[in-house]
Amino acid sequence: MTEHQAELKICKCGCTNKAEFPERIKAPVQYGLNIQSLCINLGNYQFLSYDRISELMEDLIGYRINESTINKQNERLYTNLEAFEEKTKEHIKNCEVSHHDESGIYCEGARIWLHSSNTKDVTHYGIDMERGKDATDRIGILPGKKGKIVHDSWATYFMYTNCKHSLCNAHHLRELTWFEEEEKAA
Repeated sequence: MTEHQAELKICKCGCTNKAEFPERIKAPVQYGLNIQSLCINLGNYQFLSYDRISELMEDLIGYRINESTINKQNERLYTNLEAFEEKTKEHIKNCEVSHHDESGIYCEGARIWLHSSNTKDVTHYGIDMERGKDATDRIGILPGKKGKIVHDSWATYFMYTNCKHSLCNAHHLRELTWFEEEEKAA
């Protein structure tokens, strides 16, 4: 914990001056960057629920962090990463080769789609309620993509004619394995 105190000084003229707090200090009491970072990591990387994070923080630091505080930390992170996300998308759009795939996932019982796009340097995950071209257009990487995209031969990818296409060998191997195991082909 860090305590900040603002001193009051009275000038010879009688004017009272109060020191300013550092820019990052927005409230009389707040959690520091290390605690905020830990809560964000626990939720977004370790996949703990807000309730479990609150419980763990109480065990670790003796204070139960309110779930709405953890949610606010995530909202602030989301907003602060917006410019980084746009730069990531631009990098993938302009990179010579990028890889693209989509997977169905469940959120609160509903099936949604996780669209991944990556290069050797960065990965972007886009979530959409749909799987098709409308979704990939909304995510905004494939429209305007230059260079070559590597994918699993899903028909939607071939709708993008502004780039060249390569098929993913991992998907080929998976399909050949299925063909051999299920169809007993040799």
